[in-house]
Amino acid sequence: MKPLYLHCIKQVILLRTFIVFFIFLFFSQTVLYAQIINGNFSFEGINRKYFVFLPKNFSSDIQVPLVIDLHAYGDTAGTEMNYTRMTEVADTAGFIVAYPSGLPNWNSGLGDNPSWPTSNADDVGFISALIDTLSNRYNIDLKKVYACGYSNGGFMAHKLACQLSRRIAAIASVGGVMSVGTKDNAAPVRKMKILQIHGTADVFVPMEGETGWLSVNQTLAYWTDFNNCPLDQAQKTTLPDLDPSDGCLVEKTTYQNCANNNNVIYYKVINGGHTWPGADPPGYNAGLTTHDFNASTEIWKFFNNKYITSVEKLIEEGKSKDHLLGIYPNPFHLKTSIAYQLPTESKVEIRIYNIFGQEIKTFLFQNTQAGEHKVTWDRTNNIGKQITNGIYFINLSALNFKKTIKIIIY
Repeated sequence: MKPLYLHCIKQVILLRTFIVFFIFLFFSQTVLYAQIINGNFSFEGINRKYFVFLPKNFSSDIQVPLVIDLHAYGDTAGTEMNYTRMTEVADTAGFIVAYPSGLPNWNSGLGDNPSWPTSNADDVGFISALIDTLSNRYNIDLKKVYACGYSNGGFMAHKLACQLSRRIAAIASVGGVMSVGTKDNAAPVRKMKILQIHGTADVFVPMEGETGWLSVNQTLAYWTDFNNCPLDQAQKTTLPDLDPSDGCLVEKTTYQNCANNNNVIYYKVINGGHTWPGADPPGYNAGLTTHDFNASTEIWKFFNNKYITSVEKLIEEGKSKDHLLGIYPNPFHLKTSIAYQLPTESKVEIRIYNIFGQEIKTFLFQNTQAGEHKVTWDRTNNIGKQITNGIYFINLSALNFKKTIKIIIY
């Protein structure tokens, strides 16, 4: 959320980026992202627009989850797609992402504060109609429909949790809280998994709340109470400071053993601003962005119930296989771990390629013993220089086994 005049330059730059990105996807013979589709339909007499991202190897024969990613105040579906880059996670994990557009701002309860006027559109009804539309066109697993959002989109995610819980399985809010009106009119019909991410130095949506808005703690208190979470069993940890230069630390609080495993998780970004962790700067003075974790990746892991905490766990889960190539984290910012398992002694080659097929990093091991092994890659090439953000491919060759995994650096 930000004053509207700050958006003009940002939207021009991001629009240019998006147009180039879209043209590349449309005309490229080798499509890295399967499809980005521009859609619209009439709802309550108004033409409502959205983008849909279909991951690589999408097949209508297989049910897939749907994540609805909601944009910030004054932004659009296109700017949200470029900012959160949820598409990159979706392309790796195989789910669909929808980026709907507000009119222009979500009727999320944000307007309970008169300084931030919004439309009076039935946006809860619109999102429900969007789910119907996408379900009719694609094979959506309706038990796995999730919503996340940034800023005003985060407010909207909380509103969906309160008013569309029959259709939304879980929500995640980055830089958004619950409004007073949303709380007063809350009518969730079932318990709801909640992920809250907020910076302590957020000047647009302050931690302590504002006129018409709950504080972060009040928002968490509503959901932990509704989900019957035992507060004395909450666990608090500090995430590793992967990027000391970002000026932030991250505390993670897990409210566990809630009813029906509908846990509430809170990432408190100390010194963090009104930003999406792991993303590039939003293009206006929103404060610091942490790179100690990637919000898009953590949101999907939260939705998907896969709390992978180490590469060793990846190996443990794959011990029934002859070989395992596990990469964590993916996407990553500063470094990642490449784990593999061998049934017998073998020569091992790990080669990393860019999207043009050029080999940029090589790890060679002549006589690697049977068992579990791990290599750390710090995003440097073979001459020790850090490579740029983007998509890369890691190939493991051992014995008669070869496997390639796509990895993203942000």
